[in-house]
Amino acid sequence: MDNFMKFLEYTARRSGIKRIRKRLIWTEKEEPRRMLTEFIDMYYLGHTPGEYVVISRSMAREIENRLKTLEEENKRLKEKLDSAKAIILALTVIIIILISILSSI
Repeated sequence: MDNFMKFLEYTARRSGIKRIRKRLIWTEKEEPRRMLTEFIDMYYLGHTPGEYVVISRSMAREIENRLKTLEEENKRLKEKLDSAKAIILALTVIIIILISILSSI
């Protein structure tokens, strides 16, 4: 019986019920779901994820392929950006040289 009383006291402390004078005040805490969440429900329907997210193998492969595609596109765009920076630098040098030549005339 003692263990049961301890359990009840512990559970009561964790609950959102507090007694102030003769009033009982109830506060509810929003806790995250601790159940499995399907990845598609979470991604497309906007459900909040639980503690675990479940995806199928085909979905995992699709995500992996998308990541590879995005990494390749990122690499390609980085190369374009680097070449654009080099062109801008070269044009800046040419403009400075032309201005110095024209100012010396």
